[in-house]
Amino acid sequence: MRGRIVSESPEAKRGEVVYESLKERIVTLELDPGTPLQEAEITRLYDASRTPVREALARLSHEGFLTRWGRGYRIRSFSPLEVKELYEVREALEKMAVRLVIENTTKSKFGIIEEQLALYETFIKSGDIKKFNAHANKFHMTIAELSDNRTLYESLRLIHEKVRIISARYLFKAESIQSAYDEHARIYHAILRGDVVVAEAAMREHIQGVIEYFRTQL
Repeated sequence: MRGRIVSESPEAKRGEVVYESLKERIVTLELDPGTPLQEAEITRLYDASRTPVREALARLSHEGFLTRWGRGYRIRSFSPLEVKELYEVREALEKMAVRLVIENTTKSKFGIIEEQLALYETFIKSGDIKKFNAHANKFHMTIAELSDNRTLYESLRLIHEKVRIISARYLFKAESIQSAYDEHARIYHAILRGDVVVAEAAMREHIQGVIEYFRTQL
């Protein structure tokens, strides 16, 4: 018997729109940490029924973007300890990613990383911190994608979405763009040489530097 293709319902599509829109507003700090979100208010805002809104809010809560607050939710604020723990997990996964890239990926695919590094000069000249933060995130996620490990990629995707919240709230100084470029370049060149030890060490040094930066800001 042939399998029946079930199309996504309009309600499910609306729920996905609500979820993606709210997450983007949270990640970019359009909605500040600590802001309460009430189901009825979100329903009116997105002209949606309660079920897709409820599912979107529950999904964001499960992923760690919201916390329960009374009968509703509140946008999560990250404590210094939570930031430290998040970056510690990120470090372990990112080190694994560079090792898997070296083991699993041909050098012919590394061009996209080199192209991303070439754009850093633009951010160094402009000092545009917001655009730089988004671009720096792409550098790391490209490495995760090239690792050819879907579970690792999805885990890092969720972590980096939270990292975007933290980076947007405590923006790096303009001079740190050059430092980030230098550190990313060291990671890339170690990958290009196939040097797992140096690549992992460079990634650890890079992330530990970020942890130290936020320790002075939080």
